[in-house]
Amino acid sequence: MDKPLTILHTEASCGWGGQEIRILTEMAGMNARGHRTILVCPPEANIYREGKARGLEVYALPIGRKRLPGLLALRNWLKQNPVDVINTHSSTDSWLAALACKMLRNAAPIVRTRHISAPINNKASTRWLYQDATCFIVTTGEKLRETLMQENGYAGQRIQSIPTGIDTQRFVPGDKYQARQRLGLSLDVPTLGILATLRSWKGHNYLLQALKTLPSDVQLLIVGDGPRREQLGEMVKELGLTDRVKFAGNQDNVVPWLQAMDIFVLPSYANEGVPQSIMQAMLVGLPVVSTPVGSIAEIVSDGETGLIVQPEQVDPLAAAIRRLLGDRELAERMGEAGRERAVSRFSLDIMVEKMERVFRQAKGEQLLPPRRILHINVTRIGDTLLATPVIRALATRYPNAELTCLGHPKRVEVLEHLPFVREVGSITKKTAIWQGWLPGKRWDLAIVHGFDEALVRYALRVSDRVVAFHQADEQLNRRLYRAIRRPELDSVPAVDVQLPLAKIIGVEPDGRYLSYQVSDAERSVAQGRLLAAGVNDRDPLVGMVVESFPTKPYRNWPISHFVETAQRTLGQFPNAHFVLLGGELPADKVAQVRSALRDRVTVLAGQLSLRESGAVMSLLDLYIGVDTGPTHLAGALGIPMISLYHCMHRGRWLAPREHSKLVVIEHPASDVECSAQHSMAEISVDTVMPHVSALLEAKFA
Repeated sequence: MDKPLTILHTEASCGWGGQEIRILTEMAGMNARGHRTILVCPPEANIYREGKARGLEVYALPIGRKRLPGLLALRNWLKQNPVDVINTHSSTDSWLAALACKMLRNAAPIVRTRHISAPINNKASTRWLYQDATCFIVTTGEKLRETLMQENGYAGQRIQSIPTGIDTQRFVPGDKYQARQRLGLSLDVPTLGILATLRSWKGHNYLLQALKTLPSDVQLLIVGDGPRREQLGEMVKELGLTDRVKFAGNQDNVVPWLQAMDIFVLPSYANEGVPQSIMQAMLVGLPVVSTPVGSIAEIVSDGETGLIVQPEQVDPLAAAIRRLLGDRELAERMGEAGRERAVSRFSLDIMVEKMERVFRQAKGEQLLPPRRILHINVTRIGDTLLATPVIRALATRYPNAELTCLGHPKRVEVLEHLPFVREVGSITKKTAIWQGWLPGKRWDLAIVHGFDEALVRYALRVSDRVVAFHQADEQLNRRLYRAIRRPELDSVPAVDVQLPLAKIIGVEPDGRYLSYQVSDAERSVAQGRLLAAGVNDRDPLVGMVVESFPTKPYRNWPISHFVETAQRTLGQFPNAHFVLLGGELPADKVAQVRSALRDRVTVLAGQLSLRESGAVMSLLDLYIGVDTGPTHLAGALGIPMISLYHCMHRGRWLAPREHSKLVVIEHPASDVECSAQHSMAEISVDTVMPHVSALLEAKFA
């Protein structure tokens, strides 16, 4: 295991905002990983009081200004309290730390975090501070990094963009009407919101002017406080907006305020990195209207997760807000896309992991790449396939490592023949109890999916480092190399639930598509089986999986609908042939299909092994199926496919990703109305047939 670090944070600012919140959050995250973090700051600073209240190690020093007493105090403190690395955050404390370290032998390296986009001059003294006195620079956005490289000429290999991480378990979508009722707000009024310190460059005045042009029933929540509070209050009165604007002030818990909003607006015109408030709003599922200042455009994609307008212009700002207020579907779609992006890119664990690597790099530690990697995922067919982007990412990041995958004895075979996997084996939580007790570690790194403690304990016995989701046993979590909170199900696509296990160790997946490999021998056998059944390889071959899990029959599309779909398909493509795949079917369903389709159907359901089914599916021209393991397999094969999803298990979460020939058909019931009582029969054959025709015509027309 890597030796824990002692990390000193310095902060001279007395303000309170995203910068100070990031420092305290990062410290808590590092402490949770077993490191020791310390903060020194002026006694009058807000962060001093907040740090103490959160139980962090905080010391008061007179470093609020660039003066000799502060320099000497910091120098003496460092002499008496050796640390491994120093992380500075503002101009004043960066200068004091740099000069103090010059006065000491064997001083700790300095990492400078740049939180805002304010320009840096190119004076000789400033270049010394950033290039000589500082070991590494962290920016909160990629645009800030590029600016330092292009305008200041700083070396890119010594600068890394690490956006601020947000607690994805705390900032979640909620019932806006309940939130408004709880906060004493009007329930049915369109509500805009801004969460920011009341400073000039945050653009509150432009937002108020825009509000004046919007319908009179639109209200605005201003959350936060600051030096512009009085001026903004006067402006509200002058514009006649007193009844439409609520100043909420600083809030210890901003989540309900965000949940009460319909649209989040931040019209900043200067000094931004990646604002935490925008990421918090995205996690709550809000569409965002903002400006391309700093690195905002790196998280708010115009037209996808929000709307970007030019700063300091009222009319475009009002037009963007008006557009979202008038198109609820667009606003909801942007909110969902924003949450998906925020969860996958801006979690606390990802930020802290990246900062830890920076600190170790600054200290001069060499993190050796693993030579032998173990991947454990004991799940169903679909969930095993959903882990393949993680496996593929590990193999890409460490091409010389030997990669072994262990899974459920009946499902791990879906990983056979993958070119990036060296060995496939089986394990269960019962057999894991008895394995791995011989001395010595077989693997350098192990990745464990799920929450089976027996598997995690096995991994700890056989691997030097283990990465897993947070387990129920906190003592077990402390033994892990990395423990990460799993994203909530049905809050992000299913494949994204697994990806943090790779990202937490700096391994970035190359995509979210699933991987499955059919061998030449398997394909040859499948071709022979179909030929024996009278299937001509020049005619359309359509595979169908008509049943989901036995315990969830409400997810099944009626067999009569499948039969009608096949019959209508034969009306357009008389030579088409149908293959029933998946698990064993009831005799009455088989009889119904054979009676209707006669020699145009081959029933293989329940007759093939998993690998044999995959080989047959690789030959299909079209797949039609309900939500089950074979549907994930079809997605991994990349074949043209139509997937039918019940409203309790939406395709937007479960369907394959990055699949160019996929049609997802959702149950028409709304999420609010949905229950297991809703029949899949509500998806009509008329809904499915146009997609069947289009996908087959693309190949056979």
